[in-house]
Amino acid sequence: SAVRNWVQGLLDITFQVENDMVEKEFDSRELFDEVLGMLQDVEEQCLTLHRHANKKKPDPASQDAEQDPPTKTPTPTVDLPEGTQAMVSWLGESMAECVHWRRGALSYMLTATLASEKKTLDRTILQDGIQALDRMLETRGKRM
Repeated sequence: SAVRNWVQGLLDITFQVENDMVEKEFDSRELFDEVLGMLQDVEEQCLTLHRHANKKKPDPASQDAEQDPPTKTPTPTVDLPEGTQAMVSWLGESMAECVHWRRGALSYMLTATLASEKKTLDRTILQDGIQALDRMLETRGKRM
């Protein structure tokens, strides 16, 4: 689907950028914020698509050529947050899990770098990273 292709392209591009940031010890906080924002936008875009698709129920006889159908996925064993549900629906479990992992790992790497340099830690980033990693586990029905 177009949504999956867009997210896969985003993950491919940001992977190299993330590696460069780690190697340079996050010398550009603006770049960190930009990449993290792009990864967070994936969830927001999936939520928007999910809400739009649930608002208007298309006639099964007619296919909307502009919108990709959601991915068929098994019913999760735990109640997922709405954003994760939307990501699983549109991207599948693996890709939704990957987006959460990348958000959490990137936040963790920045926090670890700041801690090793004995700089002030941003608790919001740490909390957001933990939440993203928790959602990564929840995506496949596991909890911390």
